[in-house]
Amino acid sequence: MKRKDPFRIKFCIMCGKRIPPTSDRQKLCSERCAKKRKVLHRRGLPAPYENCTEPPMQTYTLGEVNAEARAHGMSYGQYMLKRSRGEL
Repeated sequence: MKRKDPFRIKFCIMCGKRIPPTSDRQKLCSERCAKKRKVLHRRGLPAPYENCTEPPMQTYTLGEVNAEARAHGMSYGQYMLKRSRGEL
């Protein structure tokens, strides 16, 4: 089973809005966009943002994140909690 990357941000293929994915396969941000996509798909049309180029994802190794946490005087868990809340 593949682990989710907490720093990964995806883009909705219908509206282009940034979304934090709840799964690796998520491509749409809302039910509204899902309904629009269904209509376009039935007509054989592509989604507006389906082939757009996303900025390259920056990936972090566990060691890099742990070193950054220690530099801030926190444990890895404390650092990840503050980072997920946007406090850093």
